[in-house]
Amino acid sequence: MRDTMTKRRKRSDSDIDESIEKRYMAAQRPISAEANSKSPEEVTRKEESKQENSEPSHDIATQKESKPSDEQQRRIERLRLQKKCRKEKKISKARSKDQGKASIVSKPGKTGSESKPNTTAFLELAKGVNYRDVVIGNGPEVQNRKKIRVAYVLRAKERYGKILDTSNDFRFRVGRGEVIQGWDIGVMGMRQGGKRHLRIPPQAGYGQRDVGAGKGGLLFFEVTVLDC
Repeated sequence: MRDTMTKRRKRSDSDIDESIEKRYMAAQRPISAEANSKSPEEVTRKEESKQENSEPSHDIATQKESKPSDEQQRRIERLRLQKKCRKEKKISKARSKDQGKASIVSKPGKTGSESKPNTTAFLELAKGVNYRDVVIGNGPEVQNRKKIRVAYVLRAKERYGKILDTSNDFRFRVGRGEVIQGWDIGVMGMRQGGKRHLRIPPQAGYGQRDVGAGKGGLLFFEVTVLDC
């Protein structure tokens, strides 16, 4: 009886150990089967996909680095505006300079009471008298038989010759014979404020009398009409 009970106890212990081992093997079998069912190529592809997902793309990182920030964009925009303003200032300055040159070229003679004539050549009048207008006045015109007031400088022979006579307030009546014929002829056509050079030969001046320019010398007058 005692031997039978001992045998049954040994058998039950062995059955428990066997059942535990079977359950453990059954739990391990699906995992090993799933691992064995995958080929090495699939495992390699899976590992590569994991690496691609875990590491960012080099191209995307490069694009992020090359894209300027908002502050850099604002700075670039400011530099562009400054460059544009400098360019516009240079253009406006050049235009104003050109306009100034054009106004100087096209500017007429003095305005108001005086203006410069266009010609510098001497013109011939009666009895060999020559004249050249230096300043054309804008006042009243000299009239024959009318009294005028002039300033003059008399030189010998030429404009830069020796000064023989001068006056800042000389009055006479035109065409009355109060002065030499060269003056009566030469001042006709002048206006108040005008200035004229007169070259008077001896036949319209003092003849053969020497007044400082020698006998029969040419007389050079600079006459300015002050009032007429």
